[in-house]
Amino acid sequence: MRWIVVSSLILLLLPACARRVRRNYPNTGYAQPQYGAAPGGAAMAGWVVVRPPRTGVTLQMPGGAATSTRTGRDDDGARFHSTMLRSQTRMGSFALIVTEWEGGLVGDPLISAEEVADELFETQELGRRRSTRLDIPGFYGREDLGVSSNGAFVALRQFVGTHRVYVALAVVPNQQHALQIAERFMASVELQRSDALLPFGQPGELEAIYMPEADFSVRMPALTHRSSAEVEVDGRDRDSWTYESRGGDARYRIRVIAFDGPPPEGVVQTLRAQLSLGDSAGPTSASGFPGHIYERRSETGEGEARIYVTAGRVYIVDEAHRRGASEHASRAGQFFDSFRIH
Repeated sequence: MRWIVVSSLILLLLPACARRVRRNYPNTGYAQPQYGAAPGGAAMAGWVVVRPPRTGVTLQMPGGAATSTRTGRDDDGARFHSTMLRSQTRMGSFALIVTEWEGGLVGDPLISAEEVADELFETQELGRRRSTRLDIPGFYGREDLGVSSNGAFVALRQFVGTHRVYVALAVVPNQQHALQIAERFMASVELQRSDALLPFGQPGELEAIYMPEADFSVRMPALTHRSSAEVEVDGRDRDSWTYESRGGDARYRIRVIAFDGPPPEGVVQTLRAQLSLGDSAGPTSASGFPGHIYERRSETGEGEARIYVTAGRVYIVDEAHRRGASEHASRAGQFFDSFRIH
């Protein structure tokens, strides 16, 4: 696991942080911070805006920050460079670790982030754990919250980019004011879009996109919409994810529906009718999985959809554009040809 250095750095920071807080079990919650604030603006009194070089991150830290760096080789021999920022105040301790590897990240980032959190919570014997996926435009993120043996509230956030992993850590007393400070610290983290793992924004040229939670990759314009929801298929609610790019008289969309076991017989025909995918145009396949092509045309537009069935999922790969727009027809071919199931 290339992230072993991240686990080591967090474990170095946490014991010292936890010793500095008072025992006080909580009776208040920790709100989900709202993203989109501009931490680069004026900081509150006693807070400092920090932009460490070679990290691609801007944030605010209470009481200023001590900075250190570390370089070396990870367990697979890859060179890494880590920057660590720490701030210790009477209300708790706050830290940020940014690690960049030679050759970029290796493996599934969601699994690696979960392993880092698991190691932290197990070795530090943190209880009352709550884990949440964070959707940050262009980045994968997760948050793990817990309580240490001395009553400290611990918040761990991990953000995954193309070349870097960003880890924010807050250890504070379980008091309302301290929790608000931890929340402000976490919400102030702003990442440079140049390291985004997923193209997200205005649609343009086809971009390489990998979705580890849904096990597929594809080339499509930058995402303008991403969501998850339950959908009813065959009389039961199923988890689903939608990834969409819309703009310039064209729309690209991939929908993934998860099943507890093999999808039921007839699911392709059910989804064809339920989603109004059009007329059958023959069989196809992707990464060895069987599929079927559907086409639809109207006076103003045309489109194509392909449905692929695996042992536990159904993928609906769909494109639509203004009729007669030859440039979109060419892109659609590249979009469908690039789709891979992992």
